Amino acid sequence: MKTKDECLPIELVNVSITPAAEAAIEEAGQTIESFLSIHQWGDWGDMPDEDRALYDRALIKGTAVESVFTTKNLSPVWVYTAIGQYTQVYLPDER
Repeated sequence: MKTKDECLPIELVNVSITPAAEAAIEEAGQTIESFLSIHQWGDWGDMPDEDRALYDRALIKGTAVESVFTTKNLSPVWVYTAIGQYTQVYLPDER
């Protein structure tokens, strides 16, 4: 069985960001690339420990993983990757 480290970095393909998420990140003076880089290396951000473990297992299985990050303006931003298919960045109310 693979380990989490053997599955990293996550290949991010077909990346999209909603206009609202893009605005929230820009308003905080941050970049989408910084959040994607953290996500790509298997850091699930502000997820609770039980969700972190769930996404570690999902990464190893090659299914889907999700991270949540808080901008400097305290806006939560979600990053969802369906492994090998697409990555989307969005705000929680756009889910």
